Amino acid sequence: FSLFPENDSPYFLVDIETPQGASVEETDRAVAFADSVLAQYEEIEWRFANAGRGNPQIYYNEIPPEQISNVGQIYGRFHEWHRTEGRRTVDEIRERLDAYAGARINFKRFANGPPIEAPIAVRISGPDLAAIGELADAVAAIIEQTPGVRDISNPAAERLIDLELNIDAGQTALRGVPAGAV
Repeated sequence: FSLFPENDSPYFLVDIETPQGASVEETDRAVAFADSVLAQYEEIEWRFANAGRGNPQIYYNEIPPEQISNVGQIYGRFHEWHRTEGRRTVDEIRERLDAYAGARINFKRFANGPPIEAPIAVRISGPDLAAIGELADAVAAIIEQTPGVRDISNPAAERLIDLELNIDAGQTALRGVPAGAV
C-alpha cells in the first residue's frame, strides 16, 4: 500500500551522501563507484552524475541538494520500465550499492505526490542530546527489523566532533601568521 505510488517512467535518481565534512574527491569516489555499478546494466540507457551538488531539478517533487562537498547524485534512465523485471533489477542494484562503505547510497524511483522527506519519518526531541541519540538508535533498530523497510537514515547516529583549539590570535600575529591562516 502506498499513498503516493511510484510513477511508471523509466527515470531514476541515485542519491549519494558521504559523512559531513567529506571532501568532494571522497564524494566523487562514491559517485564513481555507484556509476560503475549502474554501467554494468545494459537495460540502463544513460546516466548523468554529479559530485558536490545535485542535478538540476528534473522531477516536480524532487528538490535537488545545493552545492555541498558531501553530496552527489546520478540521474539515469532505463531503456524501458517493466514493473516486475524492473523491480528485481532495482533490488539487485540496491544490494550492490549497499556494499560501498563510507557513504549512504540510495537508489530511488520517482513517486507521485507532494515532496516529502520520507514515507515514514520519526522525530525525537528533548533537551538531552545523549538521551535523544539513544532513543534514535533504539527506534532505528526497531525499524530495521521491519520487513520491506529500506534506506533508513538516523542523523543522531552521526556523532560529530567539535574541536576547540584556543588559538591566541595575538601570539600568532607576533609570529607572522596572518589572521585566518590557522
